[in-house]
Amino acid sequence: MGASGTGTARSPLTAWVVQRLVSFRTGAALDINAMAKETKISPAGIRKMESLEESNPTIENLYLYTKACGKTLGEFFEPLIPPENPRYDRYMHRVVQAALEHPTAKTYVRNLIGLLNEVMQ
Repeated sequence: MGASGTGTARSPLTAWVVQRLVSFRTGAALDINAMAKETKISPAGIRKMESLEESNPTIENLYLYTKACGKTLGEFFEPLIPPENPRYDRYMHRVVQAALEHPTAKTYVRNLIGLLNEVMQ
């Protein structure tokens, strides 16, 4: 079950970490074997990290994993920044920028901005 992302997670945070790991890896166009080669973590170790039932990665393995995806640990945990923190605004800017570059999401973002402009006038 594990590597496919099915099953029961031990906690919502575990489910979030697993989803984030898989999202980073697939976003970097890496399969499990390529990730294993880049990180020097066995394919079984990668599958375990991505398993809802078994995931319990060390900071070292998270670092290697995110680095192989061309990301940082800061980027990995960025969505957990409290909204009142100024860094959250920078994160949101990057999310909106990415949405504007996405062919489908672009229309929704533009419509939302139009609505916000109306509300603020």
